Amino acid sequence: MMLGIYTRVSTDDQKINGISLENQVARGKELALRLGCKYKVFSDPGMSGTIPFNERPGLLSLINEMVDGKIHILFATDLDRISRNSIDSLTIKNLIKASKTKFYDLRGEIDLLDINQDLLVNIRLSLAEYEALRTGMRIKEVLERNVINGKVLGGPLIAFGYTKDENKMMIIDKGEAEIVKLIYKLSLEGNGTKMIASILNEKKIPTKRGRTKTGNTLLVKGEKKTHFIWRDAVVYKILTNPIYMGVRMYKEKKYTCPAIVDENTFMLVKEKLSKRNYFKNTTNKYDYLLKGLIICPVCKGRFFGHKRENGKDNAYVCNSKRYGGEFCGNRGISIDYLDNLVIENMNNLLKITNDAFDYSETDESIKAKKSTLIMFKKLFIETESRINNLLDMVEVAKVNPSTFKSRFHNLNQEKIKQKKVIETTEKELGVLSQKEIVVEFVKNVVKDFRKMKTINEKKQIIQNTISRITIRWNHEEARHMIGIFFRLDKLNKYLLSKELIIDRNKRQKGKTYPIVISEKIMISNAIGFSDEDISLIRYS
Repeated sequence: MMLGIYTRVSTDDQKINGISLENQVARGKELALRLGCKYKVFSDPGMSGTIPFNERPGLLSLINEMVDGKIHILFATDLDRISRNSIDSLTIKNLIKASKTKFYDLRGEIDLLDINQDLLVNIRLSLAEYEALRTGMRIKEVLERNVINGKVLGGPLIAFGYTKDENKMMIIDKGEAEIVKLIYKLSLEGNGTKMIASILNEKKIPTKRGRTKTGNTLLVKGEKKTHFIWRDAVVYKILTNPIYMGVRMYKEKKYTCPAIVDENTFMLVKEKLSKRNYFKNTTNKYDYLLKGLIICPVCKGRFFGHKRENGKDNAYVCNSKRYGGEFCGNRGISIDYLDNLVIENMNNLLKITNDAFDYSETDESIKAKKSTLIMFKKLFIETESRINNLLDMVEVAKVNPSTFKSRFHNLNQEKIKQKKVIETTEKELGVLSQKEIVVEFVKNVVKDFRKMKTINEKKQIIQNTISRITIRWNHEEARHMIGIFFRLDKLNKYLLSKELIIDRNKRQKGKTYPIVISEKIMISNAIGFSDEDISLIRYS
């Protein structure tokens, strides 16, 4: 006779009830000794009783051996050790009956063929499932309430960069926060998640699990794992979790929490990660310098590189041309010409930036913007004063506020519009006060770019510095209009756009070649504007 001892314990059960796995095994051994039979232990440590039995390896193995006639007696300290799911419980109970297996718990033998005992078992199983559901709901309510109140539970392995104080309030872990900032900095500098993980491992920076005393062991395939390294998946989670910009998500709702990086940094990293699908290497025979950067302002698609073995018809072409009947009509451009044009502009980026500032500082539109800012600030103050006067009238004369409802609404709408104009204008003017910071950053970019010898090295800096390249073919004038959009500081807050008109009809020695016949540069604050919006404004 073989006795199958089934043991299961979740963390909560162990803490509250003290029924450890060892304790359950010891009770099973006592029963085997009393019945004079051999025993075999089947265990599912740390698994909830609500998990389906076919997803619990220990229980599934026990059932298989029981059905095969290898297990003759089944022991569990309680019925809810086996399952807290009524459907699973019924299935397992029927299997026990069909295989004529005896069942024991701490109360003794339970004869499932006895209708009275079978009824009691059904009641106990239903109560166990009800209790599990009620406990689950209670835990969810507690978790949501804690999130609302800014608290954290769940042991030491909370989000990297955070810890909790004596009141279980979520606070920033200063040491880990510096590592989070480093991860974001490395990402902004163009490093992929695998490279960032390698850098952290080389620096021997411990992971969250490696730092905590209670979290530095993990059971993997039955063996304890004590050494943990950074992996690209962990880095990716840190770079995409909005908690780091101060937004904690729970049940698709947003809650405020302490931020480690600012929103602008988080969104820029998110943008860079989304670009990686366009920049990643493929099985294509050729590698293209501007892969993933060229946007079609006509159909909003991307351009791809197209080369032939004979060296003819090498061009960046709109993706819409790949599909019959969907071509937007935007003509492609020579790969060699555009690559060389971009490299030339990268080498001359410092001069282009200084020219942009000189132009902006003398441009009549800047004077107009300053006048607009002064005027709207004055209007904003006047509108606030009128709203306050209305409120005074309501309070002093004790007039029903609904009398002035329409007036209040109109004034508030005016105030909102005025504030928006003020904020937008301040952003546009704000870039001029940051000239020294931007110029210093561009100096370093150009210096690094000129040091790069290989195309791949240049490609990485280009993809980190250029936000978008837009190409539009003007059918009437048979000219290309090219826009190159550079991001100009560490947080990529400033956008420099250079617009070029390329004439393809210039001839020299019987050959047609492109030449720049017109160019315009502009520098602006990129916050709140998408590059697509800006490019469409330029070319509409």
